[in-house]
Amino acid sequence: MINFMKQIIPRNRGTVIVQNKLGKILFVSEDNIKFVLPGGTVEKGESSFEAAIRELREETGLIPIKARKLFNYKSNILYSENKKTYSTKHIVLLVETEKHNLILGDDVKYSMWYGYTKLQKEQILSSHYKIIEKYLKIKDVIKW
Repeated sequence: MINFMKQIIPRNRGTVIVQNKLGKILFVSEDNIKFVLPGGTVEKGESSFEAAIRELREETGLIPIKARKLFNYKSNILYSENKKTYSTKHIVLLVETEKHNLILGDDVKYSMWYGYTKLQKEQILSSHYKIIEKYLKIKDVIKW
């Protein structure tokens, strides 16, 4: 019997949490409908950490002064691109930037700073919402 099940290709993504002095977290969007944490796919020859920092700069213009890995998060959401099916493993960093003046890049048209109490689940991609939920559980014990 032939197995017609599609192969799922794992994809690593560097994902960044930037929190301002008011405790709000930065989210970005291409369409102003669904927001995600800054970050993107790891390119050949770079680490997830490097990809996260590169994508943060490309998408927002922000330059980190401190960055640390928080945790990995494997999304249970599959997506298709070019007739292939992917799963995403997020390597999540917490980043501190000196300034929060955003210069949005080509693939980001909108940005929003969300407070913990104002997170609108329907506005945030579900895997990114779950990343923030995990972060909020550990944020008080994080040491630089």
